[in-house]
Amino acid sequence: MMISCHLLEVFEFFSNAANLERITPPELHIQILTPDPIEMIQGTRIDYHLQLYGIPFGWSSLITHWDPPREFDVQIRGPYKAWAHSHCFYNQTNGTEMIDEVSYWLPL
Repeated sequence: MMISCHLLEVFEFFSNAANLERITPPELHIQILTPDPIEMIQGTRIDYHLQLYGIPFGWSSLITHWDPPREFDVQIRGPYKAWAHSHCFYNQTNGTEMIDEVSYWLPL
């Protein structure tokens, strides 16, 4: 299957760590602590600072699977007991489909 230009654009947007600040709700006050540029490859670690209801906390993510432009996933450590976040991208006749899946366990 031919990979569309649109799929490449969508993948590049979502795999660019700097765009996380653009798509995260402003009430979380996310700040990426890892210096730019962040090279996205398997094993890349990214550190963040966030606030939720005025409570500050740190967050770290690790790229555990990297397969551009098809998929990448992120294992995150932070306020949750466990957090796994995957992104998959597919060509569709009228654009690109992205499946964004999150699995988590609350700390208590």
